[in-house]
Amino acid sequence: MTVDLPIDISDLPRTISFFGNNIGYIATSYGDILMTTNGGANWRKDSTFNPPYYQIGVLYGVKAVDNNYAYVSGSGGKLIKTTNTGQNWTLTTGGRVNLTSNYFIDANTGYTVGYEGMILKTTNGGNNWMNQISNTTQNLQDVFFVDANTGYVCGDTGVILKTVNGGSSWNVQNSGVSNNLNGIFFTDVNTGTSVGRNGRIIRTTNGGISWFIQTSNTIDILYSLYFLNLNKGYVVGEGTLIVTTNGGQNWTVQSGGVYDIKFTDSLTGYRTTLPGSIRKTTD
Repeated sequence: MTVDLPIDISDLPRTISFFGNNIGYIATSYGDILMTTNGGANWRKDSTFNPPYYQIGVLYGVKAVDNNYAYVSGSGGKLIKTTNTGQNWTLTTGGRVNLTSNYFIDANTGYTVGYEGMILKTTNGGNNWMNQISNTTQNLQDVFFVDANTGYVCGDTGVILKTVNGGSSWNVQNSGVSNNLNGIFFTDVNTGTSVGRNGRIIRTTNGGISWFIQTSNTIDILYSLYFLNLNKGYVVGEGTLIVTTNGGQNWTVQSGGVYDIKFTDSLTGYRTTLPGSIRKTTD
């Protein structure tokens, strides 16, 4: 079903994150942050970081950490934080490069990635950020951690990075592709999938030692993905929703897109879609 949002009808909801079934956040292209405490039945808007010129206010990543904490990353190096379920938001950092994604292990320890190979880490809830050596100058698009030590980052020209020591060092993996990679997701320490331009999907079953290409049946740009388990997964892209029930051996194209998809349980999922709205499924 379609859920209308309290934002400009031309504003695109870019990214979505839930903690549990009820608390969720959406960040938009115009710099708005939306939050719900009732499973998306109602959304409240915060426009604190909505600038007068929309093109400089894009928010790219959001992560709900627990019942109180959430972080949003965006253009111009913005990293925005709430400690009270979105009642107030504060800017924890600002820089010169866009920050595209963030992932938090807990309320204190988290990572954000961005353009020009930027990887930042905090261990005190965003009060301070440490620049990590990424060993790449490519724009980084997404970050995902399997546990406190093991994490992955994907980005432009097929770059994939891995850490096994909480970001103390990052190693470049051989993805085998040159397409820009926009999203990465792991179901365990060994099994993961990354998606990107030209309908590209790649998968690893050995912790990224090797990656192999899967047939997506689309040439659309793919932005984000979510797996419910080893076998069942969803990918959204530019006007495309594709689904697998066998770990990506086969992908079935369905209608829809666009930027992000998340599930709160095996039946309830949310997908950012047309300007001004999102889609929700309960089956």
